[in-house]
Amino acid sequence: MKTTATSSLRLGEPGAAPLSAVLAWEHLTGPELVLGAAVVLAPLAIGGVHVASRIALAGLCLVAFAWRAWRVHAAHAPLRVGLPGLIAGVVLLAAMLQWLPLPAGLVEAIAPASAEARRLAAAAAGVEMPGWFPISADPGLTALAIVSLLGFGAAVLTAANLRPHAAVRARLIVYVELAGLATLFVGLLHSLLGLHGLYGFYRASIPLDGSFVTTFVNPNHAAALMLIGAVVAFGEWLSSARESRWHLFAGVVLTLGVVASLSRANSLLLLVSLAILGVGLRWQDADAPARRRYLRLIVGVACCAFVAVVIIGPQRWLAEFASLGDKPFGVAQSCWSVGADLARLHLGFGVGAGAFEAVAPTVMPDWTVGLVAYAHNGALQVLAELGLVFGVPVLVLVLAAVGRSAVAVRKDLVAWSALGALVVLLLQNLVDFSLWMPGVGLPAAVLVGVVIVSSPVRKRRSVRVSWPTLASAALAGLFVVASLHAWAERADAWQGDARAALDDDKPGRVALGDMLLAHPTDHYAFQLGAILAGRLGNGEAASRLLVRAQALAPAEPRILAERVNELAKRRGDLESTWAGLEELAGKGWQSLDAAIAIALDQGDDTRLSERLFGLSPEVARRGVTFLASRGHVAAADSLREWAISRFPDSLALYEDLGRRWRELPDHLERLDELATWVLARSTEDGRGADWAAVAYAIQGSALSRRGDHRRAWHMFVEAADLDPTREVLNLLDAGREALAMREYDWLDDALKRLSRLDIPDASVRADYHQLRSELAAAREDLRGAVKEMQSAIRYRPDLIGYHQRLRELFLLSRDEVSAARTAERIDALVAARDATRGRELPKKAVPSPPPGDVLHRDDVSTPAAP
Repeated sequence: MKTTATSSLRLGEPGAAPLSAVLAWEHLTGPELVLGAAVVLAPLAIGGVHVASRIALAGLCLVAFAWRAWRVHAAHAPLRVGLPGLIAGVVLLAAMLQWLPLPAGLVEAIAPASAEARRLAAAAAGVEMPGWFPISADPGLTALAIVSLLGFGAAVLTAANLRPHAAVRARLIVYVELAGLATLFVGLLHSLLGLHGLYGFYRASIPLDGSFVTTFVNPNHAAALMLIGAVVAFGEWLSSARESRWHLFAGVVLTLGVVASLSRANSLLLLVSLAILGVGLRWQDADAPARRRYLRLIVGVACCAFVAVVIIGPQRWLAEFASLGDKPFGVAQSCWSVGADLARLHLGFGVGAGAFEAVAPTVMPDWTVGLVAYAHNGALQVLAELGLVFGVPVLVLVLAAVGRSAVAVRKDLVAWSALGALVVLLLQNLVDFSLWMPGVGLPAAVLVGVVIVSSPVRKRRSVRVSWPTLASAALAGLFVVASLHAWAERADAWQGDARAALDDDKPGRVALGDMLLAHPTDHYAFQLGAILAGRLGNGEAASRLLVRAQALAPAEPRILAERVNELAKRRGDLESTWAGLEELAGKGWQSLDAAIAIALDQGDDTRLSERLFGLSPEVARRGVTFLASRGHVAAADSLREWAISRFPDSLALYEDLGRRWRELPDHLERLDELATWVLARSTEDGRGADWAAVAYAIQGSALSRRGDHRRAWHMFVEAADLDPTREVLNLLDAGREALAMREYDWLDDALKRLSRLDIPDASVRADYHQLRSELAAAREDLRGAVKEMQSAIRYRPDLIGYHQRLRELFLLSRDEVSAARTAERIDALVAARDATRGRELPKKAVPSPPPGDVLHRDDVSTPAAP
């Protein structure tokens, strides 16, 4: 088919008039207004991650598309689809095939893994396997994916079929800029108001401590949106004959937002996008003024980024780029392995669009990063969800669309910048999943429409809407049915029903078979099913469902904890129980706490607890903390002494002993003795400055107890200088001594040193913020003192003393309402503490230390490993 040599876009003279005239807002149409509202609202709706917001945003986009399609039909014009529209259609058809019920024999032939999952689910639930069921591992999630795909596709086609005029294209780009700026503005409000939750009330499922909190749960997604907004803003500014201050302002501000997000990938891709703009200028044979403007842009962006890094703190950015082998990169690699394994196991037709998170636990090697809901690699995600049959053609079509578009728009800098923004977004999604979020996906869809409308018209890429009524009804029907299914099967609905039935003591109210067959690969459904079956008195079914839950999530510690607890209660095979307990203890701190609770719940039988606490000094120390936090102080002291006899060379245990003794009023002489004893051992072979540092810290504690805060401060500072691994704790102690002396400059120096150190432990970071609060209060900055105390409570919400101090600060600030609310929280915490401490612990629940003094047991043999 013959292709026109020029673009269908009527450009006129872009930039020859003021921006308001170029945008021509008076010609704004209804479909464009609805589309623009969806683009700007998507990131503000917490990125559009929730079911309700996805349905609402997709509905807006479909309304805009149907409205525009009717107008195109009335004008007897074709509807432009383009290669991106074809890609959206292929993905939508694939998702529908995975979503619709098919004969069981057909599913078993083309997707054996899906059929096997349903067979096992039916067997575990004790029901018959249905004769018809979908390919998707979780049809409810696939229905939600269909809703999102309808929204993305409608956004692309609406943007591509608006009036082909430069003003329309300019307004579309402004919508993307506004979406990014709105996200950044909310983030700035969060920072200024000291809010740690999205909009001050929404708490994310992942910790956002230290992050630039915007409207997205993941700061990388906000950075991706601001990145594409900055790229198209710079493209508009470079292409205009008359410099537009708005686009320059938007580009620079969004660039600062990318840097402030501390997103390494997006910051690096910002440099790539500037290079792409430079290539576009070269292909256009730009004149000298345009090249000078580009040079000014490079220098300006570099200067702004430098200033932002200085304000944020060079140390934080240096830490981000210190190594490619750090934790975030390791997390990405772990997610990639999960995606690759799912793609391999579901080779033909995939796990189902949107169903990745439901199946991922079956192949997750560990649970240290939580549930892997996305592959953090767009290509792997597509292959895992759509399989080779649809995934490979989709990826090939995407590459073809990028290549064709690059050739088609290379002479149009605005369209080239939109394509460049999409390219860097695709690159970013090789290590992330921002495109799956409507808050990023809808602005990207609009940019796809900009590229289509700026490309030459290809009749093969156009469709005449001969039956707009039928087409609109079909899309609306699909949207309504998929939305109802997605809403009915959303996680908080079926999980909430199950929990409500348990709370009301009516477990039979839940149709267990239906719930499990609707979510045949969701381990949590089988966990709930096991609890429901147990409440119904069907222990055999509960055990069967628990076994299936562990098979679906072998790395999930809570399921393993339930099974180990069940084995321990039976008091059966000790070796089998110990094998499960040892495995549970190795799955992270929370799992270790669960293992400790099980070991201590064996009455006077200490065989499990001796084995568990004998694994390592770290496990024993965790057990001490576990007991002390629950009010069992005597048991904690006993376990600590047992651990010292079991691990006599563990310096950390002696350090803990010193911190415990400084709390006891009658142990002052013992502190001196302990400090001398540890210092003497520091001279032995194989021991170095770390033992001396601990001795200095213990001596500092003794001096502090005697009221000699100045000498104590010097001891703690010397200890911090001697041993960098204990620098944080010793500096905190030095800060407390400075506070006791009212030497606020010394306290400030200690806090400045601490601010440059990594403090991953929540309790320690809480102490750090508490000291910052004390310093702010001493300097009569009550607002800062309240903010820092709130930060401390955010890390340790269980400490009653922190809440009491916050209440005092509110009273000093004359904020009676906040003080009253804090008092209510204190009462609730006290009640919870008293309830916990009321639980008796068996006298022999922990192993007993050998006789003799803890520091003089040379005549007592060290207990052998169990």
